[in-house]
Amino acid sequence: GSPAGTTYTLIRKLSKTLGIEAPTNPSQPLYRALDWAITQDTTQTVQRIGLAALYYATGGDDWTLQLGFLSPRSECGWFTFFGNSIKGIICDQNKNVVILSLTDNNLSGSIPSEINMLSSLQMIWVNDNVITGKLPSELGGLKNLIRFDANNNEIAGSIPEEISQLSLMERITLSNNKLTGRLPTNSLLSLSKLKFLEIESNSLTGNFTELCSKNDRLVISANCRKVICPCCVVCSDGNEI
Repeated sequence: GSPAGTTYTLIRKLSKTLGIEAPTNPSQPLYRALDWAITQDTTQTVQRIGLAALYYATGGDDWTLQLGFLSPRSECGWFTFFGNSIKGIICDQNKNVVILSLTDNNLSGSIPSEINMLSSLQMIWVNDNVITGKLPSELGGLKNLIRFDANNNEIAGSIPEEISQLSLMERITLSNNKLTGRLPTNSLLSLSKLKFLEIESNSLTGNFTELCSKNDRLVISANCRKVICPCCVVCSDGNEI
């Protein structure tokens, strides 16, 4: 058959091995990630392909720092020291990716649903980029997530209700984005460990009265003209209309 036909056969085979649904569109980040895995990679783990999908979904070729992404070395080595911090991937002792540190690195496009292939993630730092699109509902599958920082992007749509599944979550920062719709108050009420919630400079609406009374340790910043929030520490109107 044609080279494209052969590629697709191999992609289907690898998808089956990994227990994931085979993508059909060659422009899909997951298709590109599997294509990369077949042609250039030897490890071919779910976690590694998830990171490759993230790279393709967020315009990796135009990142400020490539951080060794898609290089032959272990994905636990896809990082660089930047000042006194690490930018890139941080793994635990079992070689599971636990931190995604990609702040201010010119990420564009949207966070792909394949983020849930990084099932051990505890922290996602993607603030100060140009990420667009909606937050994928698959974020709810990241059961170990403690911190999600995505301030200062162009993320649109509403906050997915699936965040209710993130029982360990302590900090969500989404200020200065293009989020709209009603806040998923019931989802936020179920996050008993939540300590920080920053959502100002968006076009979100809702009522935090119950959340304020149930979680007295919670520090919230929101646009108080659109969100009823008796316990907000910051009531910024941001740049909202």
